[in-house]
Amino acid sequence: MESGLSPKVAVITVYFNRPDNIEDSVQSLISQTYKNLDIFIIDDCSKDNTYQKLKEVEGKDRRIKLYQNERNKGFTKTLIDTISTLDAKYIAIHGAGDISMPTRIEEQVRYLEDNPEVGVLSTDIVNITKRRFKKKEITLKDLLKGNLVRHSAVMFKLEDYIKVGGYRSFFTTRQDRDLWLRMSLITKIHYLPRKLCELIDIEGSVSQTSSKTAIPIHLSGFAVFLIKERVIYNTDSLDLFGEKGALFYCPKRSNKLIFNYLVRNLYNRNFKPSIENIDALLKINTNFFMIFFLRTMKSFLNLLLVTSKRFNLKT
Repeated sequence: MESGLSPKVAVITVYFNRPDNIEDSVQSLISQTYKNLDIFIIDDCSKDNTYQKLKEVEGKDRRIKLYQNERNKGFTKTLIDTISTLDAKYIAIHGAGDISMPTRIEEQVRYLEDNPEVGVLSTDIVNITKRRFKKKEITLKDLLKGNLVRHSAVMFKLEDYIKVGGYRSFFTTRQDRDLWLRMSLITKIHYLPRKLCELIDIEGSVSQTSSKTAIPIHLSGFAVFLIKERVIYNTDSLDLFGEKGALFYCPKRSNKLIFNYLVRNLYNRNFKPSIENIDALLKINTNFFMIFFLRTMKSFLNLLLVTSKRFNLKT
């Protein structure tokens, strides 16, 4: 791209106890065809050799800025603190260990420059065969149905991010859904049907397990609750009351959401997440018969887990 069409891009990737695939992942950023970018790599106080491996790749390119948190902040707070120091037109998120195709940044910048009304741009994923979205624009109505913006493949305008208040530390996970919902009220969100990112799954990673456990389910539902408030009142309970704003969230909706995930996990034979769903439901429900039913189901699932381990069955 010509210099006049080459705004600064800050690429952010956050690591925590994820030493695998570092060299290939970072190299995919160094090898981008778009050159006017800085690569911010933050180690969130890993307890293994992740930071040492990151140090080995630090000197490969002058655009790499490597930092290590003095304490474990978590993904959301690390993003908040990092972005607060940046002076770039666009922010791109790169998943730890993931691979960005060589033209990813260039294609996203070109699209955003050609479409100034767009503030958030997601792309398709290399190793997902089913097309994630069939339209160009992702509306608030679409986002209310599910999170259609892949976090590790997104680029957004820093100006619009600041206007809506950025990531919110309350959302230790599902921070992206909360952000896209709010950004959809002030800018357009588009989907670029180009396979520009490859996701690298690691057993037990947050991205692999978060959709099956109780806290992310609650937070995802809470994000929807908040945006509906914001549409009506131009603000929401979290902005008004801080963490206490969560007290305004309807427990009946939480119960319904978690029960739906329980059914899904049972159908897919994901017994461990099912037990976590049941534990969450036990905290919400007060009905004696429902509690008895849930405890009975939990005992049965625990028995299934013991049996599956004995016979090496997949759960």
